[in-house]
Amino acid sequence: MRHTSQLAEKQPRFPEITLVRDYLILRHFKLTAMERQILRHIACGETDNNIARKLKLDLPTLKASLSSLFDKIAATDRVDAAVTAYNLRLV
Repeated sequence: MRHTSQLAEKQPRFPEITLVRDYLILRHFKLTAMERQILRHIACGETDNNIARKLKLDLPTLKASLSSLFDKIAATDRVDAAVTAYNLRLV
């Protein structure tokens, strides 16, 4: 029987697919790695303060990144951004 820690550390079965998917998303939307991380956190329902703390960003920097991200993916709000993240399978 596997321990929980072993399951958490398991690598994706096909990591190259994840890399290709991330590459296509990056190319289509021109999202930076930081913007993809922020989008994942938004999709998980985290607050701006939590995201800023986890990514070690100042709140004004995060808000500027959110504005840029929303413009790139044509999102009008956090819910719209979260839906986009789910559609792109970022979460």
